[in-house]
Amino acid sequence: MTRTEPPHILVVEDEPEMRQVLADMLVRPGWRVTEAADGVEALELLAAQRPDVVLTDLNMPRMDGTELLQQIN
Repeated sequence: MTRTEPPHILVVEDEPEMRQVLADMLVRPGWRVTEAADGVEALELLAAQRPDVVLTDLNMPRMDGTELLQQIN
């Protein structure tokens, strides 16, 4: 099966500058990127859409990356 859409990546990072750098690097090759500031926001986004990949920071306020991954599983 041939994929017609580029991969969709959810970037979860609490530092705005780092989140923007990561998103910019991923958009360059044509990937679709959605950004979340922490695990809580990421779960809200995941309720509406399922990305192909979640790239997450581990140390974040409200819900860290480890808790987020446990919730996703």
